[in-house]
Amino acid sequence: MFRKVLKAIGWTAAGLVGLVVLLYLAALAINWRDREPSAAAKHLTELSRGRPPIADSDNGYLFLRGWELEGDRREQLPTRIREFLGTCHPGLQGCAGAFDGSDGLLDEWYAVEGSVLDRYLELTALSGWREEGFNAESIPRYAGAADGQKMLLLRARELAKEGDAEGVRALLERDLRFWRIVLQSSDILVSKMMATAMLNRHFEWGNLVLRTLSSTKLAAAIPTGWRTEISQAERSMERCIAGEWLFAAEMSRGVPEDAFGVAAEFPIVRHATWLIRPLYQQQDTLNHYAEHYWTAAHAFEVPRQSIVFTGLQSGERGEHRIYY
Repeated sequence: MFRKVLKAIGWTAAGLVGLVVLLYLAALAINWRDREPSAAAKHLTELSRGRPPIADSDNGYLFLRGWELEGDRREQLPTRIREFLGTCHPGLQGCAGAFDGSDGLLDEWYAVEGSVLDRYLELTALSGWREEGFNAESIPRYAGAADGQKMLLLRARELAKEGDAEGVRALLERDLRFWRIVLQSSDILVSKMMATAMLNRHFEWGNLVLRTLSSTKLAAAIPTGWRTEISQAERSMERCIAGEWLFAAEMSRGVPEDAFGVAAEFPIVRHATWLIRPLYQQQDTLNHYAEHYWTAAHAFEVPRQSIVFTGLQSGERGEHRIYY
């Protein structure tokens, strides 16, 4: 009786093993050949490869990657500067009052961190932006650029108080030109978001700067770029979506090696990798990613809207249009 039970268990186990082997062989046959790149995958690849070449010496991205600041530097700044930065923070009220009361603040800040403004002026003198690498380590830190912009806008306020409309216009034009380049040339969402944040601060603080000027000099201080609408290329998400897809593609290539989330030296990982690798269709996976990212990019493509209103200009009634 006992032998019959053992025999039954043996046949059952053999049957289960055989079934698993057959299922694996069936899966292997189904996944033997990977897919060809889809239309979306090809288009995203062409977008990433079609980026114009930029000399390293003129690439703001490379400049920013080399800009390192001490992590605790903010704590070492004078109290007045830290209070100002804490007040003039996105989403908080009271920035206009703090900005109007910032007399002498730039001199105090420059005395301890003059290199931040100097380097920011170097950065905004560059005329190109092209990201390389498409991995987490390639993302630059923006803390230096953010504080450099604040110092530049405080400098513009000083020039406005002196009545130097041309000087104000030159600084604002310089700042706006660079971040619009980044907005258009962003290859990943992080840089697109940072360019948007920098432009938001530019217009918010720039408006406070112009408020400091007399009405007779106001027109001369307004940058030409303020009158130039955001272009389709600047609004488009296609380029940075293509970069995000490349980032996802790099991540997907490591899936079989880290399928269980444990160290590769474990025997189970080596055996699992040996079994999983033939079943993993990398291009098919990338095609699905491409479709998802391309759909997301198109979701942001909306028609340009405008508001038309009438008002008085130089004593005559006229029509004005704002695009958004």
